Amino acid sequence: MKNNYEAWDVTPDNFPRNGTNAQKLTFLCRYGVLAPSGHNSQPWELCIQDDTLILSISQRAHLSAEGSGLLSAEPHVSLGCFLGTIDLAAQGFGLKLRMDILARRGDYARVSIIDGAHKKNPSLLTAISTRSSNRNEFLTQGIDPQTLSAVTEGLPKEVKSLVLEDADREFIADKTKEALDIIMAEPKYRQELSQWVRPNMTRSYDGMPGFTHGVPAVPSIVGKWMVKHMPGKGPQGEKSKRMMLNSGAVLIIGTKDRSARNLIDAGIAYSKICIQANLNGLASSALGAAVIEPSIKDEVVGSLQLDFEPTYVLRLGYSDEKPKHSPRRPIENTKLAADC
Repeated sequence: MKNNYEAWDVTPDNFPRNGTNAQKLTFLCRYGVLAPSGHNSQPWELCIQDDTLILSISQRAHLSAEGSGLLSAEPHVSLGCFLGTIDLAAQGFGLKLRMDILARRGDYARVSIIDGAHKKNPSLLTAISTRSSNRNEFLTQGIDPQTLSAVTEGLPKEVKSLVLEDADREFIADKTKEALDIIMAEPKYRQELSQWVRPNMTRSYDGMPGFTHGVPAVPSIVGKWMVKHMPGKGPQGEKSKRMMLNSGAVLIIGTKDRSARNLIDAGIAYSKICIQANLNGLASSALGAAVIEPSIKDEVVGSLQLDFEPTYVLRLGYSDEKPKHSPRRPIENTKLAADC
């Protein structure tokens, strides 16, 4: 395994059961860094102080407000994904966490282990370390309501979700294509997106290798240049429309507004849904353009009569294809010193 993929090789038996809470939190972070994030930017900075994990925004990694970040509600959704992942990892080891989400400048969350215990669920640990975003077309097989209920349980109370009916799915598929055509015509978005595109044989610990979007090895070498300079809107809109239509279920997830706190909650929900989907044999990936591009989002809210602010669109389904993982920074490559 290449060094930039070794973070995925987490061994649960190495968990320090008799260690301090600081050591246990540090180990949970080995699962946290496997969380999904916008453009695989991994915008979290970690610090352990007095048996408390402090989560903040990394100034070296987060997406800018002028480019992708403004549109994709980053980096707060990604911070939430980290928190949702370590919460399920803690449950895997039978631990309970207290998560104080501050959503202010500087520290965004403080996490500690509290008294009380969950029933251990080691299958959650496997689901975290085998999860990946699947951007293939899914099988046409539907998902029964019981499975959907299991996938969406335990979400933050402020988070709302809507499972789309077939007619609404066709509508959101059309709007996804329209939105992507608009977004990909925006130079600032493409400029920043290009900074996170990687060739398939990358040695980088972050970003998106071409294979995550079905790009073969040779074309992936020039992927960065093509994203930045290729004229026109590109093929992503039509491809994403097909992916949306070929899904077992499509969910719209959101909260009452786009405050930092609520975006973090939406991220917690995203990671938990994806992990619990994997636990139940389902693939998942986000296709959020229709609720990201402002003019299209307004159409979606009005047409579907949403009583919440949509944050992302999540597709679920059964798949015969298991995509590769994206690179990850290990915790040794993330600020975790006691004096941070």
